[in-house]
Amino acid sequence: MRTVFYKSLDRPVNVFGLKGQWVNVFLYMLGGSLVLAFIVGGFTSVGGGFATFLVGGVAAFFACLVLQQKLPARQIDKAKIQSKMRQAVIRRETLSRIVLEDPRKPGSE
Repeated sequence: MRTVFYKSLDRPVNVFGLKGQWVNVFLYMLGGSLVLAFIVGGFTSVGGGFATFLVGGVAAFFACLVLQQKLPARQIDKAKIQSKMRQAVIRRETLSRIVLEDPRKPGSE
């Protein structure tokens, strides 16, 4: 009897050590480096722009590697919305106090 075995499909993509959503973050940073290289290349020369792109790309890669150690790929989406959420919920009244009448009140007998 033969059984077909497939690898797990929920594993994150791994490209040169960058896993999952960190690949997208790296590509965004690389795009920013390319825009900066065009600006620098316009003021200086093509060599200056190309050097800016290479240095920016390498810096973006290593920045993503360092940040990946602190924040896993599956937590990136949660970290984006975490700043928009309240940090603590103050519970002033319980639901039973709001809904049910207090038996100690003089008019509730």
